[in-house]
This record gives sequence, structure tokens and C-alpha cells, in this order.
Amino acid sequence: MQNQFLLYGANGYTGKLIAKLSAEYNLQPILAGRSENLIKPLADELQLPFRIIDLQDTAALQEALSAVKLVLHAAGPYVHC
Repeated sequence: MQNQFLLYGANGYTGKLIAKLSAEYNLQPILAGRSENLIKPLADELQLPFRIIDLQDTAALQEALSAVKLVLHAAGPYVHC
């Protein structure tokens, strides 16, 4: 799909904002993160696909990345200096 990209960290504050705005613009992010219990409700609400990916699982990560041309990484933690 042309408007599809992987949004990792979709359940966080910034990720949710990106997911909701993307849906408004008819983009099709694949919502992704480590916890299905956090990602699935948002995916259901926005009627978007989702993937559960542990960044330590190299095979699962490579599989997920090979399916998309763009990854937007919105997972924290963020550090302020």
C-alpha cells in the first residue's frame, strides 16, 4: 500500500498523536510496539493494522522492516539535556 509505514512506539504520547493524525490524512501506519495490550486498542479504535515487535528479536524485526519502506520511531524514553 502506497500510504503505509511502520510507526514504532504507537502507544506512547507522541506515537498516538502521529497515529491519529495519520488516520485523518488517510495514511495507513502499521502501529507497532512491544505490548499488544497497549497497541491493539489503539489499532482497533483507528481501524489500523498493528504488529507486536520486540526490538531484541532480530528475526521478527527484520521481517517487519522488510515489509515497509519507511519506519517512524516514536518510542522513548526521551532525555532532556
